[in-house]
This record gives sequence, structure tokens and C-alpha cells, in this order.
Amino acid sequence: MPKIKKLLILGPGLLGGSLGLAAKRHEIAKEVAIWGRNEESLRFAISIGAADTASLDIANAARDAQIVVFATPTRVFEQLASQVCAYLPKQAVVTDVGSVKLRACEVMDQKFPGRFIGAHPMAGAEKSGITNARAELFENATCILTPTDKHSDYALSEIENFWSSLGCRVVHMSPNEHDLAVAYFSHLPHLLAAALVNSTLPHAPARWKNIPGPGFRDTTRVASGPPQMWSEILTDNRANLASAIAQFLTALEQISSALRNDDPQPLEKLLRSAKQLREEIFLNNTLS
Repeated sequence: MPKIKKLLILGPGLLGGSLGLAAKRHEIAKEVAIWGRNEESLRFAISIGAADTASLDIANAARDAQIVVFATPTRVFEQLASQVCAYLPKQAVVTDVGSVKLRACEVMDQKFPGRFIGAHPMAGAEKSGITNARAELFENATCILTPTDKHSDYALSEIENFWSSLGCRVVHMSPNEHDLAVAYFSHLPHLLAAALVNSTLPHAPARWKNIPGPGFRDTTRVASGPPQMWSEILTDNRANLASAIAQFLTALEQISSALRNDDPQPLEKLLRSAKQLREEIFLNNTLS
């Protein structure tokens, strides 16, 4: 995409910091600015080259911004949008990195009519904070855009180009479809990882705790994510997550029934199906 005049990132966390590093690496903006409420995080963003400028002053940060990315928790979008919209140029377009989209899109469409395009780069990590930011975080990641009937063609084109220029594969979904899809493919796995840890480690003798191998480690990796952030995400998408949990419990009961009946055939069928389905997604699409 042509180099934009100024990219503003709101929130110097893992995603915000990684966005800044990626934008600098791909040289997509003449100026990368980061706004935040923590002066230490802003100084760190400058020190690692994630931004050209960093500010605690929202008015100063917003001046001349062409693209704005909300990289804060979605629960503060409304308050923050009310503050920043008064200072943005009228042609500025807005996107975000939020994990739950329906409510966020409703709020942001009101605050930035015609120029907000929701986005969710599927590129997080279990370690949070700008100290864990890395420029390659978005390379080959899927970024789900969630335009509504209120978006302008100009805003959609600009935001598509922006995420593509960071190395993402862009796909479109409605906010409703997005929230349902991530309930199954992101939110349920996180909840199951936490449940697996809590159902095993507290009850394991001390001598067992030296034996977990890569299977347990990899299956539970995301359980190391920030608890407050994830509890908000899971709660915000609770209706869709409840459906995903119910479907999982049905599958788990089928497994339990086969074990109770000492019947290996249903287990082999389930394992064979899982192997085939996973390979179709991750091997054929080179996403593993």
C-alpha cells in the first residue's frame, strides 16, 4: 500500500507493540505513533523501535492520523472513542484488534460512522505486554474483517490494504459470524486448556509434575494467557461459547460411553476422524 502519513496505535500492549514493529518493518507509514496511559510502556515502545512518537495526550496523538488502530480491551472502546473522535481528521479510518466483535462494531459504527472496519488478527500469544511484542507476529496470520452495512468502500479498501501489508491473509465475516466462529476455534480451546490444567495439576503428586511432555505442554500453552483479559473475552462472548461448550460435552460423553463399554471401535473412529480433519486444515493449508 502507498505509505500513509501517520498510523496511530491506541494501546502499547502485545498487539499494539507488535503492530508498531510490523508497521516499521514494512515501512507502511511515515510516522507511527502510539498512545497509552502508562509512561513506562510508551518509553519502552520508543526504545524498541515500535513507534516514532509516543504520547499520553490523546489530542496530540490523534493529530493528522490517517489510520487508527484500537489495541485496547474492547470494554474501553466507547469511552476512548468518545475522546479521540474529536481530534481525528475527518478522513481518518479506524480499525481494531478485538476478539469479540458484535458489541464493538455497534459502538464504533456510532462513533465513527462509515469509517470503522472491525478486525481480529488471529495472532495472539500466551505472553502479554509490549515486552513480548515482535514484528513477525502478523506474518501469514488470518485477519478477520467484520464490515457492517454502515462502512464506506474507501474505509474497507484502506483497512484491507493495511492488514494485508502487515503480512495477514484477510477474510470477511459479519460480526455475528465472527463471534460464533471464534467461540469454537479460539475461546473454547482457551477454556479447555485452563480446565485441563486445573483438573490435573492440583491433584497430581509432586513426583508426577516432572513428567509432562510436549503433548501436555502444547495442549495447555494458551492457559498461560492473561486471566483478566481472557475472563472478559469469554464473558463477552458467553452465549456463543455456551453453544460450543454444549457441543464439546456431547463429544466428550460419547468418548466416556465408549470407555465405559470397553469398546475401542468408537474411539478409533473418533481419533481417525480427528486426525483427518486436523490434517485437512493445518497440513493442506500450511497453517501448522
